[in-house]
Amino acid sequence: HLGSDVIFVKNDTVSLAPKIETESLDLLADFDNSWQFYRFRNVTQDNIKKFKLVRSVYNSDMANDDLANLLPVINDSDVIVLVNDSEAQKMVGSNETTGFLTFAKNPSSENELTNHVQGYTAEISVGGNYQLIVEKKGVAGREIGVKVENKTDISLVDEDEENVFFDLGDCETGTLRIEVTYPPDKISQKVDYRAINQYPADVDSEDLPPDMDKMLVLWSPSDQEISRTIHINQFSPFNKYFLFFEYKYFYGYSATVEAVQYNQATNIKKIALDSGVSRDWQKKTSIIEPAEVPSDLKIVIGISGREKASESVNKSFFRNITVEKINDNKLYLIKRPVLEKAEPSLPSIEYEKINPTRYRVKVTNANEPFSLVFLENYSDFWKLSGGRQIFRFQPTHFKGNIYANVWNLQPKEANFVFDVYYWPQILYYVGIIVVFPLVYLFYRIIKGYYES
Repeated sequence: HLGSDVIFVKNDTVSLAPKIETESLDLLADFDNSWQFYRFRNVTQDNIKKFKLVRSVYNSDMANDDLANLLPVINDSDVIVLVNDSEAQKMVGSNETTGFLTFAKNPSSENELTNHVQGYTAEISVGGNYQLIVEKKGVAGREIGVKVENKTDISLVDEDEENVFFDLGDCETGTLRIEVTYPPDKISQKVDYRAINQYPADVDSEDLPPDMDKMLVLWSPSDQEISRTIHINQFSPFNKYFLFFEYKYFYGYSATVEAVQYNQATNIKKIALDSGVSRDWQKKTSIIEPAEVPSDLKIVIGISGREKASESVNKSFFRNITVEKINDNKLYLIKRPVLEKAEPSLPSIEYEKINPTRYRVKVTNANEPFSLVFLENYSDFWKLSGGRQIFRFQPTHFKGNIYANVWNLQPKEANFVFDVYYWPQILYYVGIIVVFPLVYLFYRIIKGYYES
């Protein structure tokens, strides 16, 4: 979908990205072993294409971030256009033959997202046969259940590394209500407070809570650091988590709470919370958004030791410490396009890269109008040569698949050649042609003046 043939590697910064395997790459440039540019080896126009022909069209009302998640779901010869793009709509066929992509909203608040049953609504503006796409986030497809109002037979039809696909059958226009059941949270929420509670033997019993099984006690001399660690079981870095605890401050320095994502080599990410100095029980919450790398999670609660403290002792209590998975998986609905013909009549294309701002395209057997995709960032400045000499009407230019250039073409002849070029580059050439003689003329005038 992206038409890329070069990769840029930056080695002078800390990154969670996996190491680049360079065996299949050819080094183009190396800057002090910090920045490298590689080209994919054996790249040809057959495996990295800059142009492609469109077989099917999808309309969508979604934002670019969501559309990016769905590009791998559609065929390579399909293109997604936005319903609010007036130029793109000139090429769109009937609702029956055009595909449609939309999303389902989850109205739940952050704390409600920890429930393993979530409700969604989707607005169906184009009726037809739909599939439901559920983001997996590390969950197996068989562990996800789907219910849709007025539908009894919802079957799982496919899944890949990122998504699960369910067949919804025929859906009419209007609001569709969907209930998704995710597997119960596997994270161990029961904290063994008695096992992690540690304090000097000479502590007065009045300084301790009556039930040591239900609270974490932080008690220490003010010049000594104290820290307690709770390891989270069954943690998955592909999910977000909701951290909750209740806290009560007595005296000394306030406690800090850190959610630490780590592996054997290093700490990957930290989220720190200052508990405050309330002498009444206070509820504290935070969202944990892990980096998506293999790792573990722990909650570290502690008080830093300091010399010359105003209080001789630090004392704080914690209770109801929980970490719960957030079920904010994204849901999409897709209506596959119905082709009017079993195999659309598409021409053959060949192209030659003249330079980075100009490509020559040869088209053969173009017996009917067709759409051409150019896999470079969309710009109004990308133009087609030929005009009315080649095309019956001025080609419609619009954005497809989030970033690419698409033209709807109605050629006069079945076989023809045209250029795709970046118009500002012509201005650059014109500027050189115009400016150079002027500079030379000015030089001769000045030279003649001084010689005379």
